[in-house]
Amino acid sequence: MREVKVVKATLEDASCLTEVMKRSFDEEARKYLSEGKETIDLNIQPPGYTSVERMRYSIEKLHTYKVIVDGLIQGGVILTITGQTFGRVDRIFIAPLLQGQGIGSKVMRFIEEEYRRIHIWELETSSRQKGNLQFYESHGYKRVFEADNECCYEKRVAAEDTSTLNKLYEHFELQDAAVYGSNFSKASITNSNLEQIHYTNCNMRQSEFRNINFRQASFADLNLAHSKFEFVSLGGVHFSSTDLGEEDAPISFNKCDLKQGTIEQCDLSGLKVVDSLVDGMTINGIRVDDLLAAYEERRIK
Repeated sequence: MREVKVVKATLEDASCLTEVMKRSFDEEARKYLSEGKETIDLNIQPPGYTSVERMRYSIEKLHTYKVIVDGLIQGGVILTITGQTFGRVDRIFIAPLLQGQGIGSKVMRFIEEEYRRIHIWELETSSRQKGNLQFYESHGYKRVFEADNECCYEKRVAAEDTSTLNKLYEHFELQDAAVYGSNFSKASITNSNLEQIHYTNCNMRQSEFRNINFRQASFADLNLAHSKFEFVSLGGVHFSSTDLGEEDAPISFNKCDLKQGTIEQCDLSGLKVVDSLVDGMTINGIRVDDLLAAYEERRIK
């Protein structure tokens, strides 16, 4: 009988967990996605599933566990815990050759045992993965939404600490509502429609936004000093009239795709560009690669 342990992951596990996750999801893609066709199913091959950096982020910011089978990392599970009541199974993966042996069931039982205060669990999976649908339903998850390529599940369990349920608000219709002078510190909002909502003159210090759709949103007159943006899609985003705050703390871009962008009328004094692709990049109409070639030629002379 195999020995299975579920242990909190550390940053040293990031590479191994990423490798196992890639093998697992690639095998699912091989089984359920048509070969030779560019079929996209983000539940089968989720964004960043091959990225060690993305896994490091999950380990640091979310609740990430490694599944150890007979002494080796053979799977993992990534959870998002919102407040004291809601939990989300973001990803669960087991090495392909070990699937179907009850390991995933042990992980699911561990999750509920480890987070007994959580009252509502949710997850999403591809409707193509019939085995997944049966697996989650066998563990008490109920289908609450279904689209062409996606099924959303929810499971409600008896919370060990019922005091958290006194402040649980569900399915409230607050369209066109106005809230003034209210204290929402440490509140948690999940699975809610906040479309076209307006936040004005609010203190959102140390707030966290994860897995949020901000398409066509407007951000103005903000203090973002020392904030962090990680794994963000910035296609078509425009930054204008920004500064570095009272502390004049420098900004940094690391592993960012900035091709075809424009930097105009900006203070770039002391800016460092290191180990970056600059093909076609120009400064005031002068190609940077030409400048570098001229510098290298002069340096050799």
